[in-house]
Amino acid sequence: MKGNTRQAPHDMEKGPHIVALAIHGGAGGTTTPDLPADLVAAYRNRLRTILVNTYHQGRTSSLDAVCHAVSQLEDTPLFNAGKGAVFDLAGRTVCESSLMTTQPGFHSRNVAVTGVRRTKSPILLCRALLENNEQLGGHVFYSGRAAEEVGWKHGTERVSKRYYFTKRRWVEHKKGIETMKLTELAREADISDEEDEVEATKANPPAYSTSPLPTSTKADHEDLAIFDRYAHLTDFLPQGTVGAVALDSHGHLSVATSTGGKTNKFPGRIGDTPSVGSGFWAESWSATASKRRTLLVRLMRSIFPRSSSSKSTSDAGLAISGTGDGDFFLRANFASSIAHRIKYGSAPTGEAIKSAIDELADMFGSKKGVGGAIILDKQGNAYFPLAASTMNRGLISEATEFLPRVAIFDDEKME
Repeated sequence: MKGNTRQAPHDMEKGPHIVALAIHGGAGGTTTPDLPADLVAAYRNRLRTILVNTYHQGRTSSLDAVCHAVSQLEDTPLFNAGKGAVFDLAGRTVCESSLMTTQPGFHSRNVAVTGVRRTKSPILLCRALLENNEQLGGHVFYSGRAAEEVGWKHGTERVSKRYYFTKRRWVEHKKGIETMKLTELAREADISDEEDEVEATKANPPAYSTSPLPTSTKADHEDLAIFDRYAHLTDFLPQGTVGAVALDSHGHLSVATSTGGKTNKFPGRIGDTPSVGSGFWAESWSATASKRRTLLVRLMRSIFPRSSSSKSTSDAGLAISGTGDGDFFLRANFASSIAHRIKYGSAPTGEAIKSAIDELADMFGSKKGVGGAIILDKQGNAYFPLAASTMNRGLISEATEFLPRVAIFDDEKME
């Protein structure tokens, strides 16, 4: 798909619309020297398609936009979320997702869920939990079957465990266990504790099992053929979290993030994706309120208060979705730390972002092996900090002339 459809700015001004939308499909290292050109093209084309589909199909709020974008990222096996989710140590797929918005009208600004095993789109499950949050007790963090049943009641699609299976993810799972000599630990981790465990085990036999590989019971996604074609190449292209951030014409920011977690994670491990402040954040604040004020400044402003219109134009905010090694993001409380550097420390946005990603790399990894993020501010400016060799990423906004621009490699400009 060429992705060259353009909607003129003057047409967009007639009603509510998306000002900017950024997406990512994971960050990581690349050690394979010669990446298959057709596979790289498939990643680029999918990113462009999702940007165009979301931006030009009547999505008028930032929350609608991020949910729509991430649900598409979950549907393709190319990315580690939903259909493309990786296997844990016990040979199961367990997903996580989160939402956060500055859009008014909800009982809670953010909701997250973990332990998702039977829902086609974890992000749409999050949306159902957000929209019904007050009736559910007003909680922020949900887990497991009870949360999924709420989603099914409100229209999210229930799937068999067979739905999540892809050949490449299975090969990654087996190779990881063999390479790291984790077979005994995998056996110990193979715990049966859910009603549907018999069905789940048949769908996804543990890596040490001699059972034949399962086949999907749903129609294959168009990306599946090329994804499984290169199943033997298990150490290339990003395989992390997916996410989206958006700003709408009302000034509302939203972020959606979804993941299958880390390959061969210990069962029960929870990552940064559903952990508010670590893997995601969305917040608006008064730029003037965040500045340190001297006694004289406070006195002068009490005598000569700013007009309400002046105050509204100074509003600031960020929406952030991270991707990479989630355990690092958790230890640094990465996402909210960026906003707080700006809000409370008066740091310029670019400086705050650079400091946070540099700190992450210095403390826990390297400039090429930690991860990255997508960030939008209240003015629609996009930032893509990266401490990894690759990050699938894309943007559509005024800065791109409302055309989809994408990139994969760390030294690559968006095209």
